[in-house]
Amino acid sequence: MNIPKHKRFFSINGHEAENLFDLKQIIINLSEDDFKHHTSANGKNDFANWLRDILHKDILAQTVEETHLKGEVLNQN
Repeated sequence: MNIPKHKRFFSINGHEAENLFDLKQIIINLSEDDFKHHTSANGKNDFANWLRDILHKDILAQTVEETHLKGEVLNQN
């Protein structure tokens, strides 16, 4: 799947994803602080928003949205 550049996921450390594999690699390589930049207890979750809005992976997005721990996000299918 080729996603236009303006719809790709851009991480705080400058990496970009255009599919699930890319996103997983980004998350693996994020520091805990950088991971927390993309998520917060007040409802912010850049990963879930991108999964839902761009990749249309609603069920995965909902699961990812329910956790704010890097390890738990990586264990999702």
